[in-house]
Amino acid sequence: MTENNDGVVYFKDPLDIPEGWDDLAWDARLFNSVIFLRHLHLTNRVGQKYFFRNEAGRLALAGSLYRTVLPFRLGPACFGAPVSVCGVPMVYGSQAGFAPLKNVQESAQVMDNAWPGFQIIAGLEDRTEGIPGWSCKRYLITVDFNVRWKDFGGYVESMRSDYRKQVVGSLRKWQGVKKEITQGCGFNNDDYRMFLDMYKTAKDQSKPLGIDFFRNTPVEHQYIKSSYEDKNLGWCLLLPEGGTLHLLYLGYEITLNNRFDVYINLLLESIRYAIENGYKKLRMGQTAELIKMRLGGVPAERYILVRHTNPLVNQIIKRTDIFNFRKHYPPLRVFKSG
Repeated sequence: MTENNDGVVYFKDPLDIPEGWDDLAWDARLFNSVIFLRHLHLTNRVGQKYFFRNEAGRLALAGSLYRTVLPFRLGPACFGAPVSVCGVPMVYGSQAGFAPLKNVQESAQVMDNAWPGFQIIAGLEDRTEGIPGWSCKRYLITVDFNVRWKDFGGYVESMRSDYRKQVVGSLRKWQGVKKEITQGCGFNNDDYRMFLDMYKTAKDQSKPLGIDFFRNTPVEHQYIKSSYEDKNLGWCLLLPEGGTLHLLYLGYEITLNNRFDVYINLLLESIRYAIENGYKKLRMGQTAELIKMRLGGVPAERYILVRHTNPLVNQIIKRTDIFNFRKHYPPLRVFKSG
């Protein structure tokens, strides 16, 4: 462990996480929990370290840092640059990785002891301006599905005709598909291959999660797996947290997606599961936001603070639209009322 002049302690082994960590006001308590961070330390092959500060004998600030690769695209070419992130050390994670959230300025100061180069503080729900040296950028939106139906049929019937027609068309392709609920111990090499295929298709430059992340998930979880005859179509990973259900990851057979609408139907299966099991909200994450919105998901803004330790590059970040998520969608009236 090391300590800076402000009393912030940095350490690399999650076994050293201090007492009281889980009791802080985390934005995403499940993913910032000690048990989940230790799991990520074992299964995510990126540099990770943690920090905390005590005040009057109690934790006053805590969080996670990790080192990954930031993708850049220039026309058809895709390349990556190292980036340090204050966030949950998880691929495509949209959750803030520090608590309490009001201490965003202190968390920015913590990044002085992160790795050099690009630096990001992720998962902010509100725009944060005025922190010296940092730029606030609009990031990928997240999509939540608010559950207000007693059964899946009621959900489909409540949709306006254009949206219902699309859903019914996808469900028709799903006829005859076998679905089962399993745990991580049933996650096999073919399931993982689907995850890696999607990863490669996205041309992500970072390191993918290891298969043990999926096989040995240490918190309550369910996989919805789908197959047709002898074909493995795909799966989605659901993690409950109180009245909220997280759709964390999914994988599917890309070559069969058009025939079965696998991706959309896996989203619909997660919605069905949330409705039938009495959850109040399904958190559908980032990416493919328009597809999720057309199923009734509600978008929410997300922001990041970003800087570069090279002053020249940092000026480029400040003066340009780089890192801004530029897509804006008009409100969708998916349902007949409400």
